[in-house]
Amino acid sequence: MTRQTQGVPRVARGRNKRLVLSRLFSICVLAAALLSRPVYPDDSFLAWMLGITGYLALVVGSCTRAWSAVFIAGHKNARVVTEGPYSIVRHPLYLGNLLAFLGAGLLLQSFVLSLALAVAFAITHWPAMRAEERHLTERFGARYVAYTHSVPAFVPAPSHLQTPATLVVDVKVLTRMLFEAALVMLVLPLAEGIRLLHQLHLVPTVLHLW
Repeated sequence: MTRQTQGVPRVARGRNKRLVLSRLFSICVLAAALLSRPVYPDDSFLAWMLGITGYLALVVGSCTRAWSAVFIAGHKNARVVTEGPYSIVRHPLYLGNLLAFLGAGLLLQSFVLSLALAVAFAITHWPAMRAEERHLTERFGARYVAYTHSVPAFVPAPSHLQTPATLVVDVKVLTRMLFEAALVMLVLPLAEGIRLLHQLHLVPTVLHLW
């Protein structure tokens, strides 16, 4: 087995570990959301602003994941993808995840939970990003190194956008990735459900959070 083929299982193991940790953190944040309420009223301007900002972050995060899926489906680990969102940022899928994490915390109307989700993202995703870059450098060598020198890792550079006239994708992989991107929007009814449970006094309020 070559060094290149060994890297794929290693990255896959890292992805599985990241998914497990992300789910554990999500469960902890969900439990905190169920047992807490914001320190400000539900009908306050601040609560409204947090909700709107969270909704926008969630939509942009989901759309970013969907846009990335169109360009990466069937090409991951096969070549260096440099078109579409990958022409302006090296990790658009992870960027979409971060926006979704922050959007979820803001929809729960809590700065504390938003910060907790941001920390969870850093713990679970940052090592995976570094591991993937090491794997791609081993696999593609100078081509990927040149790509890292021209495209920022996490802060998009819109002026670098390059969109091809045609694109070949793996429909099966694309369908799965688009479905995963759509699932992000389930945070919206979940947040509304938690708020309704508190309004009906069906769950206890153990603490109040900013």
